[in-house]
Amino acid sequence: MSSLVFDLNETVLILTAFEALLLAMFIGLLPGYRKQSKLFLCMFFACIAGTLISTMFIWNKKVQESFAAELTFLPVLLSLCWMLQGPALYLYLKSLHTIIDIRDKRYLVHLIPPLLVVGIIQWAGIDIYSWLPWNWKIIPADQLQSVLLVWAILKCFPALYVIACFYTEYKARAAMKDLFSTIDDDSLRLADLVIYGYFVHWLWALLAYLLSGHVSGHTSHMHGVLSNYLTVIFINLVFVFGWKNKRELLKIEFTQQKEFVAKSDLAMATAPVQTRSASIEKANEDQVQVPLERDNADSSDLVSPEYIVDPRKIARIDSAISERKLHLEGQINLERFAEHVSIRPRELSHILNTVYKVNFFEFINNHRVEEAKRLLSSPDESNDSMLNILYRAGFNSQSAFHRFFKRITGLTPSEYKKLHAPKGKRRRTK
Repeated sequence: MSSLVFDLNETVLILTAFEALLLAMFIGLLPGYRKQSKLFLCMFFACIAGTLISTMFIWNKKVQESFAAELTFLPVLLSLCWMLQGPALYLYLKSLHTIIDIRDKRYLVHLIPPLLVVGIIQWAGIDIYSWLPWNWKIIPADQLQSVLLVWAILKCFPALYVIACFYTEYKARAAMKDLFSTIDDDSLRLADLVIYGYFVHWLWALLAYLLSGHVSGHTSHMHGVLSNYLTVIFINLVFVFGWKNKRELLKIEFTQQKEFVAKSDLAMATAPVQTRSASIEKANEDQVQVPLERDNADSSDLVSPEYIVDPRKIARIDSAISERKLHLEGQINLERFAEHVSIRPRELSHILNTVYKVNFFEFINNHRVEEAKRLLSSPDESNDSMLNILYRAGFNSQSAFHRFFKRITGLTPSEYKKLHAPKGKRRRTK
C-alpha cells in the first residue's frame, strides 16, 4: 500500500489556504468597501494562502526527497508571502480613512525588506535542504549565517507592522469620526479581528523562534505546527465572521442607494463634483445667499490654530441642522455637509472641534438622537416601528442607533419610549 502524499496536518493547511483564497474572493465582491481597501485586504489573505502552501511543501517529506529540495523557489515564496502580510494589512487599515497613491515613492519602502530577503536567499543559494533546521549542522558556515539572518528578519520584522497596524487602526477610527456620520461597524470589527489574529500568530511564531535554540528538536517542531494551527484558527474565525455577517456586509450598497433615492438630491449625489457644486449653489440661493469664501493664498486648505471662527458660519451650521435637517440624511459626510453650508471641509472640522467640542460623527449623531427622542415621545408616532424611527432619525444601523442612543440618554430606545409615551398609550402597555 503506497503512503499518502500529504498527512493530516498538511491536508489541513491546504484546506485553510483554500479558505483564505475564498475569503479574498468574497471580500473582493463586497460592494461596501472602498476599492483600495478591498485590494489590500485581498492581498493580505492571498499572502496567508501563499505562506500556508509554501510551508506545507517545504516541510513535506516527499518534496524534501525530490529534486525540488535543491530549488530556492519555495523559500523565496514563503519569505515573500510572510513578509508582505504586514505591509498589506497596514495599507488596508490606512486606506480605510485616506486614499493611498501607490505611485508615491514613500510606499516603495515597504518592498525593500522583502526584496532584501529574496536577494539574500538567491545570493546564498538557500534551498529547501538548507532551510530545514536539522540540516544546519552540515551546511557551509557562510550559508548558515545567511539562513540565520533570513530567519531572524522573518520572525522579528513583522513587529514593526504590528505596532504600525495598531496605531493606524486607532487613527482610522478617529479619522472616520471626523469625516463620516455613519461608521460601518461590521467592517471595523472585521479589521479588528484581522489585526488581532495577525498579532497573535506573529507573537507565537516569534516565541517559537526565540525558544528554538533552548528546546529539543521535537518541541521546536511542535511549536511550528501549533503556529500553523493558529493560522488555521484565525482564518476560520474570519470565515465564520464573514458568513454570519454576510447580510450586513453585502447590504451596504443597497442601503446607500435606498437612502439617496429617498432624497430629492439624488442627481446631485451621483453627478460629477462640478455639477454637484452648481446644484448646491442653486439650492443655497433658494435659502440664503452666502458666498463661498476662499483663501487663494492657502491652497492646501489648512486652518491655523489662531483661526477666529466667524459667527456667520456658526449660524449657517445651525441653520443646516434646524431648518434644512441635513443630519437626517443617512449618508451625510463632512465634505457634503461643508458644501451645503459653503465652508471648507477642514475649516468645518475645526469649527466643530473648537466651538461645539465634538467631531463630525458625534455632532451629527447627537442631533439624530434628539430627533429620535422627539419621534419616540410624539403621540403621532406612537404606532411607528423602532426600525422606521431609527431610519427617519438618520441612522443606518440598529446596533449603532441603540449604542449611541443609550450613551447619550442612559436608556435604550425602548425604555425611553415607555418612559415618555403619552399617558393613554402608557396605560395600554401595562
